[in-house]
Amino acid sequence: QSNTTHPTRENILNALYDLRDNPDIRQSDNILFYFAGRGSRYHASPLGVEALCPADRGCTPAGSSDLVHDISDRELSTIFQEIKEAKGDCITVISDSCHTAGGEHEKGLRNVRYAMPLPGVDADLLLSVSHPRKRSAGSYASPTWVWDTCSCVLLSATLPSGWAKEAEFDDSYHGHFTRALLALLKH
Repeated sequence: QSNTTHPTRENILNALYDLRDNPDIRQSDNILFYFAGRGSRYHASPLGVEALCPADRGCTPAGSSDLVHDISDRELSTIFQEIKEAKGDCITVISDSCHTAGGEHEKGLRNVRYAMPLPGVDADLLLSVSHPRKRSAGSYASPTWVWDTCSCVLLSATLPSGWAKEAEFDDSYHGHFTRALLALLKH
C-alpha cells in the first residue's frame, strides 16, 4: 500500500495503481480520485500537455540524479484506462487545479492554482517519463493521443483555457471550487 499522507509523485501514482491492483475493490465499485493543488501546461505541437504538480516536483530524491516530474494528463489517462479495465468504469475524477493562467500568473497573482512548467523540462521529456507499474504498451507521446472520455467522469474547477482561483478563508487559502463543491455536498 502507498503512503498517501504526502502528495509526492510516487505516492500519487502508487495510490492510483493500488486502486487498480486492490483485490478488495470489486468490478463496478465506485472509485473517487480527488486532486487539489497546482497544475501546469507544457507546450507541444499540436496540443499542449497538461499536468498535475505533485508536492515534490522539481526535487531530486536522495541517491538519484533524476528530477521529479509533474504527472502528465496522458499518464493519468493511461492509469484511469487501466483502472477501468480492472475495476469497471465507475470512476469519478475531481480536479481543483488549472493548467493555464494566461497573464494572471505573469502579473504575480498568488491565488491562481497554476505553476510554471519545470525549468529545463519540455513536453517531450515529460511524456518520456513512465512509472514502472504501467501495464499499457505504447508511448504517451503519440501524436494521435486523446483522453479516454469513457474511462471516468471528470469534474474540473475550470475549462481548459480558464484558471482556478484560491481565496483566503480562516487565515489560509482554499480553492473556490472545492469550497463550493463541499457546500453543495453538505446540503
